[in-house]
Amino acid sequence: MNFKAVGAAAVGAAIGVGAWAGLASAVDFPTAFCALAVGGLAGFASKKAGGMGTKVAGAAALLALLGAFVGFGFAAGSKVAAAARGEIASLDRARYDAFAAAAADWKPNYSGDETAKFAKRHEFVQFGSGVEARLAEFRRTVVPKLEAWKKSPPTFEAWRKSREAEIRAGAASPWKAYLASPLDYISPLDLLFALVAVGGAGWIANVPEPVKIVRKARRESGPEPSPPV
Repeated sequence: MNFKAVGAAAVGAAIGVGAWAGLASAVDFPTAFCALAVGGLAGFASKKAGGMGTKVAGAAALLALLGAFVGFGFAAGSKVAAAARGEIASLDRARYDAFAAAAADWKPNYSGDETAKFAKRHEFVQFGSGVEARLAEFRRTVVPKLEAWKKSPPTFEAWRKSREAEIRAGAASPWKAYLASPLDYISPLDLLFALVAVGGAGWIANVPEPVKIVRKARRESGPEPSPPV
């Protein structure tokens, strides 16, 4: 295998990811299309470095896939930051009153289905795939707050300040959230861009080896003439 070409593909993918990270930090709109640049640069760099054959093409495609995964992580950071800003903006009296009502409704002896029904009733958990993990997170993070509220309800100002600090702390480590559950931050369209990027990298980098070129030329020119008798 031409390791020089593989290294060039890695550099090309890294340049694409770097540009993706810069764009994702500067804008709020989706940047999944940057995966195409990652794949294109990986394949083009491999080709320019003299890469040939399916093994080098496969390596370029794999590097494009890795680059896309990392790029989506940077894009997740901008999504987390935007979501945090929206969450902070929604910390109004209505949210405060809703949590107060939930705290009043919460019973410390709830367990099993009772906890699930409570979480659904007060919209703490969205039901669907992965609901068990979300219920576990609800029990770990929300239930202690409900029980603390029942004992000593905070003022609106104190509640808002505390929630804002929690939201900012959560948004400060988007990579932790992304690596814990990547599919929460990757849409079907994102996956489509990633697949096209991987396929494009492999297609661009898949330069036929010299032997294969000679054989193809012979097939196109027809059989060789028989020697004279």
